[in-house]
Amino acid sequence: MNHWAINLGANDGATSDPVVELYHNGWHGVAVELESQFCDRLTQNLDSAHVAIHCPVPATPLNIQTLLQGVPVDMDYLKIDIDSYDCDVLASIMNAGYRPKVIQMETGTIPPPVRFASHYHDSYSRPHAQIYQAFGCSLSYVDDLLSQFGPHKYELIEASLDSIWVRSDILKTSSSHITSTDAFQPLEAFRSPLTAYVNGFWRYPWRRELHVWEIGTEHWFQLEKDEDRMIAIEEHMTCVESCFHSKYAPFDYTLQLGPMNGPFKGSNPETDYLKLDQKDQEEEEEDDDDVEGMSRSHMDPDDVGAFSD
Repeated sequence: MNHWAINLGANDGATSDPVVELYHNGWHGVAVELESQFCDRLTQNLDSAHVAIHCPVPATPLNIQTLLQGVPVDMDYLKIDIDSYDCDVLASIMNAGYRPKVIQMETGTIPPPVRFASHYHDSYSRPHAQIYQAFGCSLSYVDDLLSQFGPHKYELIEASLDSIWVRSDILKTSSSHITSTDAFQPLEAFRSPLTAYVNGFWRYPWRRELHVWEIGTEHWFQLEKDEDRMIAIEEHMTCVESCFHSKYAPFDYTLQLGPMNGPFKGSNPETDYLKLDQKDQEEEEEDDDDVEGMSRSHMDPDDVGAFSD
């Protein structure tokens, strides 16, 4: 391990973000935050001797390589949560030859197999429309994007509001640690983005407690066909563009049903959220107390330390 962690969207350096804990345990890194109101606290909460702090600075596809100068190409941990053109920044990092061992991305509410990503342009703006799930990128989009880069495949091991991928060569040497910790569900639970989404996001009531505005998208999950769900999401994005972004800046995005390459096979009826039976729903209600207060990602430094070279 090289003990390097990159935090794009560092907030104030004192949130439940797992990267903060890594920094507090002596890891080196780069912390980037756009919002100026967090800069003073970010500087106070992180040790500048170990962490390069950039605030208020946007992380963009154009400046990310400059921000990452001196960072190992196989950094141990990369987190991107900038509520904007997240996947364009990820693509720029990967195209530059970086291959993080662990990647954490905010993937939000848009369900597989819908691929959504908001794209960068020099006049990009983050109006209030960002709370209507019109930013960042979806689980399926990230998964497909990472599938384009080798030599090692990225495996999805956790799906929630934030999702986590680990390089396959790291999993081969660390799978016994990963499956034995509380931080990860068994890998069998994540055979596909859809399965991961159901097991790691849809089944947990705390998704509404953390982001109350996501209730406005609940009707997406009541539709019986992926094609109908796609139409509903497309109408939603069109409304966001006309109601909000047209007043600020253009809204460039990708919205597609199914993978980048190959035919769309549709949802798996055995795992589709529409097929949750009454027993599953009752179990969700019984588990409310168990998941109350959970953070967006419950990985801790000891779990990250399981990824050995």
